[in-house]
Amino acid sequence: MVRSAVPLSADASAQIAERVLAHPDLPQRDSGHRLAAIRVSAENATAADATASSVVTVVLFDHTALVNPPAAGVLPPGTYLWFVAIDADTNSR
Repeated sequence: MVRSAVPLSADASAQIAERVLAHPDLPQRDSGHRLAAIRVSAENATAADATASSVVTVVLFDHTALVNPPAAGVLPPGTYLWFVAIDADTNSR
């Protein structure tokens, strides 16, 4: 299979992301999750039998808080792992 990247304009990426986020079969959409598209990419592929296809990939991030305690003291004793993911490139999709 031969694959080649397809460049997408910022506008095309935004339109594709909007369509994915609005899709009625996206179950998180109706359950209060705060989803955001963080990457949109596209590629053309040609199989050995010369069948051509195009694939668009949209990576979503869920901003929904899993735990939101008012203070650390309300949590029972135990070991907790906290993490923060920081993306320095805030303009990428």
